[in-house]
Amino acid sequence: MRATAESTAAADMSVESDQWVEERLAELTLEEKISQLFFIVPDILTGTPVLEPDNLQDAIGQYPVGGFLIAGSNIQSERQLKTLIEGLKEAVVAEVGLMPFIGIDEEGGFVRRLGNSGLAVPAVPAMSFMRDADDAYEAGLTIGSYLSGYGFNVDFAPVLDVLVNPLNLVIGSRSFGEDAAVVSELGLAFIDGLHVNRIAATAKHFPGHGATAGDTHMGAAVSSRSAEAIRETELVPFIRAIDAGVEFIMVGHMSIPSLTGSDVPTSLSGDVITGLLRTELGYDGLVITDALNMQAITDYYTAGEAAILTLEAGCDILLAPSDLAGAFAGVLAAVQDGTLEEARIDQSVRRILALKWYLSD
Repeated sequence: MRATAESTAAADMSVESDQWVEERLAELTLEEKISQLFFIVPDILTGTPVLEPDNLQDAIGQYPVGGFLIAGSNIQSERQLKTLIEGLKEAVVAEVGLMPFIGIDEEGGFVRRLGNSGLAVPAVPAMSFMRDADDAYEAGLTIGSYLSGYGFNVDFAPVLDVLVNPLNLVIGSRSFGEDAAVVSELGLAFIDGLHVNRIAATAKHFPGHGATAGDTHMGAAVSSRSAEAIRETELVPFIRAIDAGVEFIMVGHMSIPSLTGSDVPTSLSGDVITGLLRTELGYDGLVITDALNMQAITDYYTAGEAAILTLEAGCDILLAPSDLAGAFAGVLAAVQDGTLEEARIDQSVRRILALKWYLSD
């Protein structure tokens, strides 16, 4: 009887969620739907570091974005940060009636925007120093607890890259290690810790950044690994995360010719996102790009070109474009001239709304 009752409750919740999603989708204009695809650093709205929510209403009225990535430039004190996050939420809700995602890079070690900002939050070691699943769970639990307290609902962690190349400095200590099984086990434990505090997790950097020598922040980074080797190693932690229901998968900007047939960044590749991640691996959660202001993108594409190509490839959310106005205008024009179908935009917005419904419940 208990299993039946739980199944019935889950089915009722699914029906309620689907109905809410369709109702909200129908209420949004095309411009509002496109805005939901963007996850931005608040500073791009003003051109200067944003510490307070004052005077942002007009900009948010023009771009009622789906999410905000809080950077070090937005953090000054505990009270200030809480006020900023609450103000960002209130402004977007007032504009479109939808809660924004509020995300941050909080992995542990040196990638801790809050931990490195001077705020009094518990120290969490880098992933490479976590010895077992208990350590990883405690790290996720600790980070999730203080993120929730500030008003966050998304963490861009954990890193699920298998450190195939030990000389890879951009991943380095951010990885749980060189063994795909260990990375999987510790990654899922970290995610479980976040989930205790209703913080959505992000598995990154699909399909695996651990074999590269270059840094996509600074330019092109290439992996020469074969597709077979990648399936046997790099994909393993992501497959486990998919099976566990991870909310976001972040696609990196690496070039992996064995998967794409060219030097195109994986974040812009339909073979990687629609073919491998969606179709072969069966992932139906949210696919988010790595930050689009990295040089692996900006050295080769305009903001508008990158935005269109990532959506054509199958991404749902565009993170930190170098030029919000240009990226937004590019997507809008692509829908209006038929390059992108509005149904394709709706597909991503449905996924975004479904997670927002869950996080707001």
